Amino acid sequence: AAAAGATDAGAGTDAGGATAGNATSGEDGEPRPPAERDGGDTAGANRYRDNEELRYSLRSLFKYAPWVRNVILVTNGQVPLWLNTDHPRIRVVTHEEIFPDPSQLPVFSSPAIEVHLHRIPGLSRRFIYFNDDVLLGADVWPDDFWSHAAGHMVYFSWEVPKCNAGCIDSWIGDGFCDRACNTSRCMWDDGDCSGPNIKPGAGMSAAGLGAAGGTSFA
Repeated sequence: AAAAGATDAGAGTDAGGATAGNATSGEDGEPRPPAERDGGDTAGANRYRDNEELRYSLRSLFKYAPWVRNVILVTNGQVPLWLNTDHPRIRVVTHEEIFPDPSQLPVFSSPAIEVHLHRIPGLSRRFIYFNDDVLLGADVWPDDFWSHAAGHMVYFSWEVPKCNAGCIDSWIGDGFCDRACNTSRCMWDDGDCSGPNIKPGAGMSAAGLGAAGGTSFA
């Protein structure tokens, strides 16, 4: 079934989580989505074969995120035969419940499902969203995703390129003129290298302040 799920997180927080996928299970005999609705060849059998990713995604969630309160599985109406729908922490929601326009159904597009997840009845204010093929491999905790101090936690797969070689992001706009950050791509050190009160900072010698238009302390 084209599936998504939402998870309410416990541990004393009002957090939650969601899992969404784009797999059609053949266990219940339901037909696969028509190829013409999903881009021709991309809707082939391999894409919609049930490899039980959802089963192991749920197992990893319960093992590595025991603080999760509830799991909401969003599907196009299909429910895996192995799923214990009587489990107190699992709830199934259909696309009909979250799509206001029935003419848009059936739908097998993950982005289309994702933008309607906020319409899940009873969904927590903060929730974690998974695709059905996302598995946890180590313990995670609510503050890995959100904290009062930092808000939403964002993790990049690679380092974000610096605005200029030698310029550290935290130097920009810190009140010190840094030569490496005094470029247009670094917003001219966010104004740190202009005005009468320039102070020498990392990458800017006192003698270099004169060249930057500030007061020299040499």
